[in-house]
Amino acid sequence: MKIKKMNLKVHSSFGCKRNLSRISRHRELQPSTILFCSRNNLSLKEKFLDLKKGQAWSFDVMVAAGIFIIALVSFYFYALNYNSESDNFYKSLVQEGNVIGENLLSSGSPNNWTTVNVIKIGLLTGNEIDDEKLETFYNLSLTDYQREKKLLNTKYDFYINFSQPMVINGNNVNLIGNYNPNPENLIRVSRFAIYKNTPTTIYIHVWE
Repeated sequence: MKIKKMNLKVHSSFGCKRNLSRISRHRELQPSTILFCSRNNLSLKEKFLDLKKGQAWSFDVMVAAGIFIIALVSFYFYALNYNSESDNFYKSLVQEGNVIGENLLSSGSPNNWTTVNVIKIGLLTGNEIDDEKLETFYNLSLTDYQREKKLLNTKYDFYINFSQPMVINGNNVNLIGNYNPNPENLIRVSRFAIYKNTPTTIYIHVWE
């Protein structure tokens, strides 16, 4: 008995099962019909797996992009805050340097101060640097540097030098204060005065 041509298009796994049941009742059908159905099922599974892989890859890309954006924003705000803190710290050092300069370019308190009665350190008598006050200032930096910092109203370390050598007790002195060759932060403030009848620049270094 001949079998009429049957519509065996496979649209789903259910269709395959239904067509295979028909095939089982008609032995004259070729085995290729069954093979076609199984291959079609396999193709659907592969497409489904490819779709899932594509979705997983897209999700990974989204996660990576999100992490990158968060890191970029965090770095931006960190850099912004760091620059702001650095600027504030720099301004603080400059302000301390100006305070030290104002104190030194005064007569001090009392006017003829000594290490015993000093309230504020100043190096001038009239409009010139006083040799005796400069010597007292130098000796105090050697014997009680922390007290000297308080008298100059600064919390930072400092040292000063002149554009010409300072002469104290007949010896040339390069600087007064606490010198650090490699400070982490350093600013320099300049002031002008008369020393030994010569215009002189006073360099005030403030560091931390």
